[in-house]
Amino acid sequence: MKRNSKILILVVLTIVLCMSIYIARSQNRGHERVNLYKFPTDDVFMISMSSIDDSLFIKKDTSSNEWRITYPFDRKTNDKYLQKLLQDISTLQRMKKPLTKDQNRYDYYKVNIAKGHRLILFDIEGGILDDSYFGIADLQNYGTVRGAADYTVYEISENIFNDIIPTPSLWRDNTIIKFDNAKADSIKISHTEHSFTLFQKQNTWVYKAKEGIMLLNNLDPAFSRLMSQLSNMSTSSFIDDAWEQHAESFSYPLLEMFVYHNDGKVDRLAFIKKDDRSVIVKVNEQTDILYTCLMGVYNRFALTSKDFEDIFSYSL
Repeated sequence: MKRNSKILILVVLTIVLCMSIYIARSQNRGHERVNLYKFPTDDVFMISMSSIDDSLFIKKDTSSNEWRITYPFDRKTNDKYLQKLLQDISTLQRMKKPLTKDQNRYDYYKVNIAKGHRLILFDIEGGILDDSYFGIADLQNYGTVRGAADYTVYEISENIFNDIIPTPSLWRDNTIIKFDNAKADSIKISHTEHSFTLFQKQNTWVYKAKEGIMLLNNLDPAFSRLMSQLSNMSTSSFIDDAWEQHAESFSYPLLEMFVYHNDGKVDRLAFIKKDDRSVIVKVNEQTDILYTCLMGVYNRFALTSKDFEDIFSYSL
């Protein structure tokens, strides 16, 4: 091969290599990410979420550090959902390269008023830290965002569109009571067929009823289900400001349960029938909020002596 031909081949290969490096770097620049928010989550004290159908406002109580929904009602927030949102805020990134600046594409990316979920973050003084519409690209799995006062749409690192659905009931704290086995003293349950007490003695739960006293095996299915349910006592839906129509039924509840905690606190739960599939629960003297649970929850507490027959036990 002639010398000139070799030189030409080397030149062509060099050009191809340089072009490949340039294209690769250009593509990498197009996928570079930057933090969406330029402030720490500790600066966030108020949150507004809205869509074409719903809206809610959440505020942090500076004295208790407790987050509460303040609109459209005043209720404690679901801590699990709120902490997930704050975690998203702290880690969310967007691509440096925009998807579009064309307002006609807002509908596709769901960042318009009709389809987007608007998230406004405020500081302690009520100043706006950020105001953005979040969406999701049609037929795609990635999230999108644009500033409320900006035309530019970006792809974001995590699709949070479904994490900021502004339906107020979704953000309410659905915990009926908080129960910690290690911090419990005793439990008293009475219903139409049976009454019994569970109490702790030397870190072992004991069953006491008219038929006798016996130590409980933690592996017993009935006892295990009861304790598991009590540790995860949450509602499937709320009944607000409807005490008058249920007051008479609560005079004769299907089941009453008293939970005594080591710190001296006592929780009283009363159950009445709602329909064949569910019950209504009242906690302590609270009448503005009642809780709905499936009938299966009631059944886990409405135990009889037969449920404890197979437990290995002996008289104390």
